[in-house]
Amino acid sequence: MSLRYVVLALLEHEPLTGYEMVKSFDRAVGYFWSASHQQVYRELGGLAERDWVRFDRQTQSDRPDKKVYSITTTGHAELMAWVDKPLPPRAEKEPVLVKLLAGPVAPIASLRAELDRQREQTEARLAAYRAIESFDYSPAPDARAPIDRDFMLYIALRRGILAAESYLDWISETLALLADRQAS
Repeated sequence: MSLRYVVLALLEHEPLTGYEMVKSFDRAVGYFWSASHQQVYRELGGLAERDWVRFDRQTQSDRPDKKVYSITTTGHAELMAWVDKPLPPRAEKEPVLVKLLAGPVAPIASLRAELDRQREQTEARLAAYRAIESFDYSPAPDARAPIDRDFMLYIALRRGILAAESYLDWISETLALLADRQAS
């Protein structure tokens, strides 16, 4: 999948400046897709060249002019064509599994240290996700309400929470299995 479809999907909801879009990546979209501000601005430029987005230049008295981007009819059609296409099978690239593959020749202490680092990082990410859920989605969205952007972001957030919880369970199980093997 490409960053361009994330940008188009965000612009389907409302016109945004590049700065506002970057802030969306920092907050609302960041738990399922990451992009630097350079990547976002580069993508906006490419989409404008393709006529998938357009921008209106707005003059500001105390700052440089800003560009407010919106999706074009062509961009909307491209996004809908992409939505209709099946995604390729999910390819998992898990560097931690490669380290475990080297386990028979690697020091167990190194593997345990890596799993501890993974746990710390995942716990921090999970805490951030839960804070977003508590701040933005308390109470949880009403399942009977119309499907809107906030509801879809909530679904994506829940996926992130469940994936982090599952990963933490796997780390705990793996550490216990390593301890059992090391003890025998």
